[in-house]
Amino acid sequence: MGVLASLVALIGGGLITVQAWLTESAPQTSAVAYFRALARDDAAAALALGNVPSGVRTYLTREVLQASLDIAKISNVRVLSVHRSGGTADVTLQYQLDYKTRRITVTDKVSAVRHGRSWRLTTTAAPVHLRVQSGANRMSIAGTPVPKQTVLFFAGALPVNLDTPNLDIGMQVVHLNGSVLKAIQPRVTPAGNQAVGAAIEDVVARCARGQASARCPQPADSRLVPGSLRGTLSVNDLTITVDKLNANGLLRITGTAAVTGSYQELNFENVPETKPGTLELPIDARCYATDPGQLDWKATT
Repeated sequence: MGVLASLVALIGGGLITVQAWLTESAPQTSAVAYFRALARDDAAAALALGNVPSGVRTYLTREVLQASLDIAKISNVRVLSVHRSGGTADVTLQYQLDYKTRRITVTDKVSAVRHGRSWRLTTTAAPVHLRVQSGANRMSIAGTPVPKQTVLFFAGALPVNLDTPNLDIGMQVVHLNGSVLKAIQPRVTPAGNQAVGAAIEDVVARCARGQASARCPQPADSRLVPGSLRGTLSVNDLTITVDKLNANGLLRITGTAAVTGSYQELNFENVPETKPGTLELPIDARCYATDPGQLDWKATT
């Protein structure tokens, strides 16, 4: 009976060991759980799946995570490969970020270490230094200014918002694998181009109707009589760029406008002469992205 009891205990212990081995979680389970926690805006659950690296943790909050998800939702998390070596593993994943204009696929790598019968991520956030070249005063993170020092962010869309639809920073992604973000340079959106173009056309159209204005452009070395321009307007080849040295989102606009009709020009004796034809007007102006209607002209009458 004693031998049988020992044999039963031995077999039972073996079954328990096998069952524990069979129920041990895989490293990819924790990796996928991390991105799924982010996708449902559960910052606490994401942080609980591994180690939080040293650094500024101010932005590891649900509010900042929600700001990231408002920019691009996380979906379709899937494992590409798993490389295990003893108690460590590297998991390569892909997921999708659904921006308002398009969907992109992101590849990231997660490292994990064995922790009992489960696995923990070696890091649940990435250190990021936001190098903002211009327009910093137009940007915020969950209502706070963009930090100048290195801080920790969750993986996913960079949670930087702009206070005007006329600018954006493109699809910037935070990776856990240590990829470094490029310098952030805001660019003019299609809506911004349309707003600035409409403002330029409005001003030049007023000039073409003979409504004298100190904001009317004129050709270089021209002796155009103010208010004498009449004709039909076409604005061509506008280039709108963000000033790289201005924190407030200053836009610089260059191009040409053509008015076909007639105008008066002072001759050598300072007598106005009416001339028919097409007059090319240089566009050289600037405005702030938040108010394209307030144009400041360099070349004016």
